[in-house]
Amino acid sequence: MIDPEKNLREIWTAKGVPIEKQNELLASIEAAAQPGARVGVFQTARHLRPPLGLQTVPLAKVQRGDNDRTVFDQDGLIELAASIKEHGVKQPPIYRLRYKCGNDECAIPLHPDQFFHCAVCPACGTSEHDYYYEIVAGERRTRAATLAGLTEIKALVEDIDDETASAIMLTENTGRKDLDPVDEAKAYARRVKEYSWSDEEIARKAGASVERVKSRLRLSTVRPEILRLVRSGNFPVGHAEILADLDANRQMIAARPLIDGKRLNRREFRAVVDALIAQQQQEAMFDMNSLTTPSTAPDPALPTMARVETANHIPTVREAYEKRKPAHGGELLFNYYQKLVGDGYDEEARVVGSVLLGLAELNYMRIPYITVAG
Repeated sequence: MIDPEKNLREIWTAKGVPIEKQNELLASIEAAAQPGARVGVFQTARHLRPPLGLQTVPLAKVQRGDNDRTVFDQDGLIELAASIKEHGVKQPPIYRLRYKCGNDECAIPLHPDQFFHCAVCPACGTSEHDYYYEIVAGERRTRAATLAGLTEIKALVEDIDDETASAIMLTENTGRKDLDPVDEAKAYARRVKEYSWSDEEIARKAGASVERVKSRLRLSTVRPEILRLVRSGNFPVGHAEILADLDANRQMIAARPLIDGKRLNRREFRAVVDALIAQQQQEAMFDMNSLTTPSTAPDPALPTMARVETANHIPTVREAYEKRKPAHGGELLFNYYQKLVGDGYDEEARVVGSVLLGLAELNYMRIPYITVAG
């Protein structure tokens, strides 16, 4: 949920409004909450909510949402536009209300509380507020209606939050047979990142199997250059998903024969990738040994492992490595995190988890798709 006070303070702070003035303005908002009150620049029910439900919406006020789907077949849009010209829009799209400042040079987004209760924009001071309709489901129908020359469209207008809109959009997009696999993969990965949805939750809302969700999440970790080839139909989706176990450089090494036109079935390609995974594991073990084995002639100017403080009361990283051989450093550190949790070292596990996620965010390490509680 958006905190309207926090939202206002962020805008005012960005505009250089002193904290004393911010407190004064917030006090004015509270005073304005009384029916009929008018204090300073605030007035209760300053702007009326546009109607909800099935409405006739001007297409000029409709904007594209943050749609997972980026690829639309132009020929299909033209065919749909011709059908709409003759028969109209059979299934109304779903839009949601969004609010903004009416000054085009400002046009900052407004929280509903700001839209309804602020007489002027808190950023630029204009008295004009505006709203628009954001597409939640039915972007293809909306595009086709515009192509057909319509200026209005019958739509179901809702006032819904981001996560609800995201769930509706996911159901809409994954229900189509022509959904681009890369768009699908990024859609699933986005729900994991933004809403911490589990694989099972994504599968339920997308109407897909858990196995398919897991496969697409693997696809989302593949290098962008290869994903572009998948999108264009020049690299098999199943082969691309196999690459997820490799680091970025080895992904390109494995993909190169296919990019150059060599034909490899999934079994043959799996063998190529498995060989590179074995090589990757050997390098990971070598890197680990280099951290634990001191040089015969250490440079006194450089820090050594002997100078690093360690905790003797917890399991070692090597124990996690020997229990389950990892494919890369990120998996090794995650295995260690899991061992600490399993052995009851909760506080120590949180420290390792913070390091693991921090390295992943900085792209120094690749980790499995996981949800770690704070």
